[in-house]
Amino acid sequence: MTIQQKIESACVIAGISKTELGRRMGMSQQNFSGRLKTGKFSDKDFKLMSQALGCKYFSGFEFPDGTRIE
Repeated sequence: MTIQQKIESACVIAGISKTELGRRMGMSQQNFSGRLKTGKFSDKDFKLMSQALGCKYFSGFEFPDGTRIE
């Protein structure tokens, strides 16, 4: 699943449009749409996105010994 598909699915579950998500993140519709097409979002963007969607965001690496880098 691509980043765009994940974000679109999250919007459906949250009951908001992609335009509304961008607005809640403080982005113009044009800026958000362009970044959605390229999938270029930072970790900070994903944290803002999760707040706007009302969900939890997680990202990182977990090694077999349980070591986590988040």
